[in-house]
Parts: sequence; C-alpha cells; structure tokens
Amino acid sequence: MTHRLVKVLRDVRDGFWLQPLVLLVVGVLLSLGLTSLDRWLIETARTTRWLEEASPGGARALLGAAAGALATTLAISMSMTMVTVQLASSQYTPRLIRRFLADGFMQRVLGAFLGTIAFLFMVLRSVRSAEEGASFVPMVSLASAVLLTLVCLALLVVFLHRTMRGMQASTIVAGIGRETTASILATTGSPGHLVAVPSGPTAVVRAEAPGYVQILDDAGIRAAVGALGTAICRDTSPGDFVIPGTPLVTLFGATVVDAQIENKVRECFTLGSERTAPDDLTFGVRQLVDMALKALSPGINDVTTAVMVVNELGVIGRAVARVHPVRDGWVCSNAKEAPPYLTRELCLERYLALAFEEVTHAATVQPRVLDRMLEILGTIASVEPAAEVQEVLYACEQRIRRHVKEPAWCPRVPLAADRET
Repeated sequence: MTHRLVKVLRDVRDGFWLQPLVLLVVGVLLSLGLTSLDRWLIETARTTRWLEEASPGGARALLGAAAGALATTLAISMSMTMVTVQLASSQYTPRLIRRFLADGFMQRVLGAFLGTIAFLFMVLRSVRSAEEGASFVPMVSLASAVLLTLVCLALLVVFLHRTMRGMQASTIVAGIGRETTASILATTGSPGHLVAVPSGPTAVVRAEAPGYVQILDDAGIRAAVGALGTAICRDTSPGDFVIPGTPLVTLFGATVVDAQIENKVRECFTLGSERTAPDDLTFGVRQLVDMALKALSPGINDVTTAVMVVNELGVIGRAVARVHPVRDGWVCSNAKEAPPYLTRELCLERYLALAFEEVTHAATVQPRVLDRMLEILGTIASVEPAAEVQEVLYACEQRIRRHVKEPAWCPRVPLAADRET
C-alpha cells in the first residue's frame, strides 16, 4: 500500500486545488480571530489610537472596493495565465500542462488572493453601524485587510514576471533537463552484468486494466512471489503503457500461480492515464524530444530551441553513462539474494535511441542541429573513456552521420573509435 500512498501524495502535491483551498480556509480563520480581537479590545476599553479611526460606511466602502478589485484582478490574471499555458503547450508539447499546474508558486499566489478575498468578505459582514445596533468597526481587521491587499498586489507583479520567464523555451528546457538528470542520478541502475533469461516452464502475471505504469513496488513483487522460489522477471517498467493481457511479471520455474498471488503482484503496479515523473526516467526525455520535433516542424522552424534541447539531452546522456548500464538487456538487481529478480534498466544504448533517433530524422535539412548532436556525442566520449561506452557512442554517431549531407562546419571532439580508424 506504500506505493499507492505515494501516488495519492503526488497527485495532491501536483494538484491545483490543495494549497489555494488551505489558504482560503486560513483567510476565513484569520478574519474570525482578528474580529474577535477587535471585540475584546472594545469590551476591555483598550486603546487603538495607533490605528486610524474609520466610520462604518467608510470601512464598508474600503473593504468592498478591495474585495471587488482583487476578485477582478484574480479572474483576469488566471484567464490570461490559462491562455498562455494553452499556447505554450501547443507550441512546445501538451505534456507541459501538468508541469505548469503543479507549479507551487502559482498555487500559493492563487491561494493568497482567495484567502484575502475571503478575509475581506468576512470582515465586511462584521461591520455594524449605529442604526443596526451597537456600532462596531474592527480597526485591527481593517488595517490587516489593507496590508493583505497590498501584499496581493505585490505578489501579482512577481507572479506575472515569473510566469513570463517560465514560458520561455530556455527556462522550460533547462527545468526539464535538470529534473530528469537529478532523477537519473538519484535512481542508479542495478549493479552487475547483463544476464540471460532463465529457461524452462514459465507462469505469467498479466495486466487486467489499461494505463501507464506510474509507480512500481519491486519489494512488494518479491515479497508476493518469494515463497515460490522461482526466478522473477519484471517485464514492464515505469512509463510503459499496458493493455489487458500485457505481461507484468514472468515467473521461471512455475507453471501455475495462485490467483491470490497474482492479485498481490498486480497491486504492486500503479497505473494511470498519463506518464509521470520521477519514477519514469524517460518521461523528461520524451518531453524534450517532443519540443525538438515541434521546433523543427515546418510551421515553426525554430532551430535555436532544437539546439537547446540537444544540449540538455547531452547532459542527461552523460548522467546515464555514469550510473546506468551501457547495453540493453536484463540485469539481476539482487545478485546476492534468492530468488533472482531480473529487470530491464535504462541503459545508454536505449537512451541514445530515444533521445536522438527522431530528432535526427526531423533535422535532416537542419545541419546545425546534426552538427550539435555530433559535438555532444564527442564531448560525452571525451569524459567517459570506457571502451563499451565509446562503442555505443560511436554507433550512434555513425547513424547520425548518414543524415549529414555536407561535412560538419564546426569542429567536434572525435570519438575514440573514430580516432582508431
């Protein structure tokens, strides 16, 4: 159940409703507390000379004007932001919408406006004139209302500045690249060499529902089938889309698996309607590649954005070469334990295909992008001297060179295999 709790917490964190709702409640509670303080000051004849006196009519006019102005400003600002997000998603990739909605600063600004508006309305309803009974003007609450309104206006300026900067291609590309690199370095590949898949009879646990694999519980899978003593081969990884019948786990040495064990294994796979980070290590790569393909499309033709994407793909590639396997295949993640648990980790060979194959085809008429990809591969090769890494990088370089119609105009760092020839 731990992975399901993680999914709930991530959905709440990335949702657009929690922080604004919390700040709205805070605004209501703050108004109740301050108006109670004002009543106590009046009942105990405490002085409030340090606050400017106001009539009930003036207090109502001030609070109503402030609430109306903030509500109008909030509606216009949020409408403009949603339009901007929509334009950015159509310009770059639709998968960026979740990223924008999960922006904590945007949620807090929305919550500050909602909380202040709620505070103003609650204070407004507590104002009483002499005709309505005992006159009551909450001076502390009124001063706090003015202060909160000024804070919201200041936040609006910062919010607009941050939103405009956040919509720039360079900011989006760098943000996705850094987050993906951090996830890859934090989730290192399984140690050890590639292993062959065991032979013999097998039993397969298959998916019963469609969706993207968002979170996996490897420890739960081992615990569910560990008593059988069979080799476990996990067939899917975070980011894979499964349909009913897709193999999730293959058990070697067993022919029949109890239905209860199958259900426990399926519960270890959390499915959803979209790919999510950080467990899906290639989701950020997919977003960057989509941005490069959009930039290289005839309707946009933005070579500079494509080059920026290639730069970030190079940074991610260096991280993959450092901490993940080089070749694609099955790796035993618990070589010192029994039964063996086989997984397909993200590897350099598969990463280079995901990162550069589609971009190479789209950049056939854009030599600057192809040149930059060759430079990036050469740079990675210069800092990763392992022979196996050099071979994989050289193979990728040769695939890119087939699309280069003219020699690269800018120098690059030669690959080791290239120098030997």
